[in-house]
Amino acid sequence: MFRSILGAICATLLPPSASAAVLEYTYAADYSYTQVLNGFDETGDHDANRLETRASITGTLTFDDTLKNVFGDTLRFGPVAITIDSFVTQGTEMPISSTDLKDDLSLDSIVTTNSGLPVTSPAAEYTLLGLFLADDTNTLFAGGLAFPDLIELSDFTRARITLRSTLFDPSLGAPYQPTKIVGFDLKQLTPVQTPATVPLPAGLPLLIGALGVLACHRRRRHRA
Repeated sequence: MFRSILGAICATLLPPSASAAVLEYTYAADYSYTQVLNGFDETGDHDANRLETRASITGTLTFDDTLKNVFGDTLRFGPVAITIDSFVTQGTEMPISSTDLKDDLSLDSIVTTNSGLPVTSPAAEYTLLGLFLADDTNTLFAGGLAFPDLIELSDFTRARITLRSTLFDPSLGAPYQPTKIVGFDLKQLTPVQTPATVPLPAGLPLLIGALGVLACHRRRRHRA
């Protein structure tokens, strides 16, 4: 009887366990391509920023599963933080405003939305950093559009980190800025598991008190 009462109290006071999404990953990516647009002149590049000279890069991806907006077939979450090991930015910031999960007719994807920054002339630096994960089989969100508990490379047919370098030229106007895009294909994505903090249940003091009452009642029965 006492066990059944104790079980009922625990079931009432202790919250059910819930699976949490893995938000941090380490990655390795191989150089894929360099695309030059609108007469980009590479002589302005900083040597430290010439990532296309590297065969591969490594770093971390830290996602944010905070839902910011819902519109149509897209869920918009907080930004993903992308780091590249030993990458010198020369003081240039590369913000990413949000991460979109899209369930289109042709593909499912996780895409970063970048925010642009003015570029200091004449130095050409990487000013935009992005992540593109796409599933051309359109099965990633077959169970419903939601932030995945675990992101695995095997779920995607395309997975790429891109960097955009823009050389500012006022005479060309914003839509026609000389631009270079460098792409690296993800070859490895490893989740970083961190021990979850176990919160103190709000009803724990009440549970302890109830156990004390049961213990006293049990001692009285033994004495009788």
